Amino acid sequence: ATGADPIKPPIDGIDLKGVYFMRTPEDAISLRESIEAGEIKRAVVVGGGFIGLEVAENLAVQGISVSVLDMAPQILPGFEPEIANYVENHLANHGIMTFTQTKLEGILGDEKVEKVKTNRRAMKADAIILSIGIRPNTSFLADTGIQLAGNKAIVVNEHMETNVKDIYAVGDCAIVSNMLTGKEAYSPMGSSANIEGRILAQNLNGKSISYKGVLGTAVTKLPELNVAKTGMTEDAAKAEGYDAVSFVTVVDDKTHYYPGASNFIVKMIADRNTKKLLGLQVVGQGAVDKMVDLAVMAISLNATLDDIKDLDLSYAPPFSTAIHPFSHTVNILLNKINGEIQSITPKEYSEGKAEGYKVVDAAINPSIAGAAFIDLSKVHHELHHFDKDEKLLLVCTKGKKAYMLQKRLKSFGYTNTLVLEGGTFFNELSL
Repeated sequence: ATGADPIKPPIDGIDLKGVYFMRTPEDAISLRESIEAGEIKRAVVVGGGFIGLEVAENLAVQGISVSVLDMAPQILPGFEPEIANYVENHLANHGIMTFTQTKLEGILGDEKVEKVKTNRRAMKADAIILSIGIRPNTSFLADTGIQLAGNKAIVVNEHMETNVKDIYAVGDCAIVSNMLTGKEAYSPMGSSANIEGRILAQNLNGKSISYKGVLGTAVTKLPELNVAKTGMTEDAAKAEGYDAVSFVTVVDDKTHYYPGASNFIVKMIADRNTKKLLGLQVVGQGAVDKMVDLAVMAISLNATLDDIKDLDLSYAPPFSTAIHPFSHTVNILLNKINGEIQSITPKEYSEGKAEGYKVVDAAINPSIAGAAFIDLSKVHHELHHFDKDEKLLLVCTKGKKAYMLQKRLKSFGYTNTLVLEGGTFFNELSL
């Protein structure tokens, strides 16, 4: 259990005053003391993962001008691109600018940090916080015969034992397996480490307990937004051979009239053939961890959507809705699989797969400039200004009214409608 250390890139200026790493409480205390001393007005965080974004949030709260750099195409690794894009826009609205596909090339300054050099431009900064990942502390194992993974973490079996008998490894220095795929998975999380340690302790005392593996579960707190995930993304599920199907919902996080009520944006992924739940991602101001933890339980028990659609989950207005937002999303995804709703995902829409469709605004208060408006409450017969085989993209604020309009139009013989999942709440529309 030798842990891991933060990655320190071999670039110019890495040892200047004003360069910080975020790995230990002492690292955070050092940064805080510099802020309290008035030494930092502008900061650049390198790394758009959970720790980097949490650092950015804390800096912004203290009035520091913050930018986040990441060389990847998106922030939040492991999240769906459309979810990451939504979070990027949210952060920008809260004064935190993110620059993806931007590589750190150097740190400039005489005695302290003055600028950050990237592959795109130089940026002024009083501090740079590096959060670009960690490296397992396993260099001492070179030439020992103990098997290491590609990232130099120690390979262990389900009993936490290495390939050398009676030598075990747990925590950030070890690589475990993914519960869904059985493939190697690096999970440097305090939660995983504690589970691994408990299992190993019991095995060392005569038991034979197997670790089922991880799901990549994670949660983080951002400015007025919480973000969480578990399981596979849609693309990852397809790569593993699943006939993956997904739905993006915008649901109330508690009874809408209760003070403090807000929304969850949920993407749920399942296998179309078996209806097995494969993954879930959620963002919102409320208890996103509760949503994800329900998915963790379902995936771990190999549950299908039918198994979990009618669970007797807790309900009271301060905590949830009468139909729990998790159950709500399960039922909508089942409707899609069973052909009760024909929809287009935000990802498909951004890829241009709604080309040729006429946008119809079905919201109570229409807001899409240039789109035709249909008032659901007045649709009692055929609509003479639309052909029954005309391609219509039905859009409302969150998706519910568009779905209801689709059902109404179907009853009058309209055969070529799609509902835009997530509505205008989640998607950026352009006509």
